[in-house]
Amino acid sequence: MTSGSIPHRAPPAMPLVIKVPLIVATLMIAVSVAVTFQVFARLVETQERTLADLTEAYLDGLSSSLLPHVQRDDNWEVFDSLERSRALYQGMRVTTVIVVRPDRTILASTDPIRFATEAIVPDALGSPENAGSVSQISLDLAPRTWLTRALAFQGRTIGTIHVEVDLTHLRAERRKVLGVLVATNLALTLLFAFLGWWLVRRMLSPLRVLARHMELDAAGALVPITIDRQDRPGSEFDRLFRRFNAMAQAMEERELLKARIAEEERLASLGRLSSIVAHEINNPLGGLLNAVDTLRTHGHRPAVRENAVGLLERGLNNIRDVVGMTLAIYRPDRDPRPVRRKDIDDLRLLVEGAALRRHVSLIWRNRLEDGSGIPAGPLRQILLNLALNAIQATPASGTVTVEVAHHDNLLRMTVEDGGSGLPEPVRQILVAGRPSLVPGVGSGLGVWVVARLVSDLAGRITVPRNGVGGTRIEIVMADTPKAEIKHVA
Repeated sequence: MTSGSIPHRAPPAMPLVIKVPLIVATLMIAVSVAVTFQVFARLVETQERTLADLTEAYLDGLSSSLLPHVQRDDNWEVFDSLERSRALYQGMRVTTVIVVRPDRTILASTDPIRFATEAIVPDALGSPENAGSVSQISLDLAPRTWLTRALAFQGRTIGTIHVEVDLTHLRAERRKVLGVLVATNLALTLLFAFLGWWLVRRMLSPLRVLARHMELDAAGALVPITIDRQDRPGSEFDRLFRRFNAMAQAMEERELLKARIAEEERLASLGRLSSIVAHEINNPLGGLLNAVDTLRTHGHRPAVRENAVGLLERGLNNIRDVVGMTLAIYRPDRDPRPVRRKDIDDLRLLVEGAALRRHVSLIWRNRLEDGSGIPAGPLRQILLNLALNAIQATPASGTVTVEVAHHDNLLRMTVEDGGSGLPEPVRQILVAGRPSLVPGVGSGLGVWVVARLVSDLAGRITVPRNGVGGTRIEIVMADTPKAEIKHVA
């Protein structure tokens, strides 16, 4: 298609309730034309044959009565015979009769004014040698036509009879019959077209009911067809309506089931979210309780008191960050703070208490440099979850190593434990990218949060397989410019 051409748009489809009556009317018109032609042709044929027979009889009788008078050339007797024949053959509608001698002079006529006696007959009436039987009569000629009969005696033509016949009444009858045929066929065509429209409309009324209900379905409200709108029991439309109602009922049940499942999923998601919040807040509480015990025991020492209060403040801030980061799964943080080296050091104080209670050695290597653009809240949450999970998985006298480094605009975090290894479902949550479904309680909620947060920070998690036991989790993420921190979920 060229740029200047106008796209062709197909005309709208004609409704079936109009198309069928139109086809019926077209067929009726074709049949009417054929029937009218046959009837009219038969009528014309009958009229012409009847007129020819009557004219033949008339001319035979007229010839017999005129032959003696023509032999004697007695014009008065000829005229008298012509007048008597007019009274006898009124049904012929003869207007003029002329008797002509062989020399084409008029012997007598019923209209002496037009055809005077002894005058020469007009050439249009024909010559005696061309006269014979009654000529072919056609109603397609002029309203009046001339018929010719030769008078012969002993093989010699002694005269000619010319008869003018009025055909107006036959032509009028033909027009009347034609008008009646056209009017009747037109009336029947319109009647059958209307009946076809009415019958088709009545037959298609169930389809209109079905179409309206399908339109309601497109609008989102599938309404079953009521009993009073259905067709006769056992008919095709009745079976169609019953199937439609069955489909409507099935769809309604499906929508109810979907709504019930959605509600159950919503409640389950709320329960899982609550479990996540409780789980993640419970992690730093151990360190805070240790700080409280330290204050209670050594609170009189200013240096210890200052460190413990600072730890409490940072721990509470961390709990606030935990709640914020949990909600960040559904609502991004509006004002994230870039991570600092001291944030990582505070995490060590928070997890040392858990390591001491489980008699696990903790190796903490913080090589982070201030100035990174990565948000502090998500990063602290990731490292806290991994460190506490590693301590939980490591048996007594084992070792947990945590290392954070920043090099070449890449931040690397490594958490290694001495446990029995990471279960495969939990490993899949970490390495599969951003998980969509919240796992059940006890099925790796902390790991699920880690995977979500690392994905939001455009990081990558690798869990190398270790055949001798233990788990090593490596996280690498690019340093984020401070201007882009607000866009991190």
